[in-house]
Amino acid sequence: MAKTTYASAGDYGAAAQRRLSEKVDIDTREPEEYLSVQQLAARIGYRPQTIRNLMVRGIFELDVHYFKPFGRPLFKWSSVVDLIEGARRGEARRV
Repeated sequence: MAKTTYASAGDYGAAAQRRLSEKVDIDTREPEEYLSVQQLAARIGYRPQTIRNLMVRGIFELDVHYFKPFGRPLFKWSSVVDLIEGARRGEARRV
């Protein structure tokens, strides 16, 4: 079995050591959250059938509010929030 060796910090040049010691700016935002019909219904207080009815009516739009990558709808939470908040401001589209 081959032995794996790792370089130590002393094996790098001065410039590389500075780069290794610099602070790294890491994106700490949470990744986009995708929800199933049941999860979305629970989060916003609707029944799953109401969510499906809103999909059929076009209130939730395919490729805007939800996607079907594997045959089942997955809702993009930020798009749903935009729709809900737009409705509060009177910007919602009636279908």
